[in-house]
Amino acid sequence: MREALQDEAEVGLDLAPGALVVALDQDWRAEHQGLALREGLDVALDLYRGSFLDGLYITGSHEFEEWLEGERRRFRSLAEEAARALLEVAQAAGDRRQALRWAERCVNIAPTDEAAAYRLVEALARSGDRVGALEVHRRFCFRLREEFDLEPSHAFLSLREAVAAPGNGLAPA
Repeated sequence: MREALQDEAEVGLDLAPGALVVALDQDWRAEHQGLALREGLDVALDLYRGSFLDGLYITGSHEFEEWLEGERRRFRSLAEEAARALLEVAQAAGDRRQALRWAERCVNIAPTDEAAAYRLVEALARSGDRVGALEVHRRFCFRLREEFDLEPSHAFLSLREAVAAPGNGLAPA
């Protein structure tokens, strides 16, 4: 039995994402008070490791499943907001390297979010990686079509031409 418990612990019943909510809630309050939060959001976002209690399902407990799915959405939303806020801070500071880092994180958190993909394509193009930007664009379009039978928005499709065009304003200065 002890061996089975050890195996279960390895599955990952790690409640660390709860710390994310506490840290992000504190950071959001501080942000509204005008404090600089980059380091606080950074640390809080590092606590987000993906879907809350991923792989945990208790059959026959509809209420628990609803609660768990709600918490997963909430954590993911908080992580998306934190990554987007850090991206905006980096862009405002002209820090392309950090902007790229946070744009990538946004897409990792929400791989089917067109706005996140758009920001990543822009960040890659601005960092000088047009090939990478075009590849992210291609993969996102493919994912939407194959997994959801959807077409990207006209704005997202137009972004490809903007990135590919010389002198597009997205290239690094």
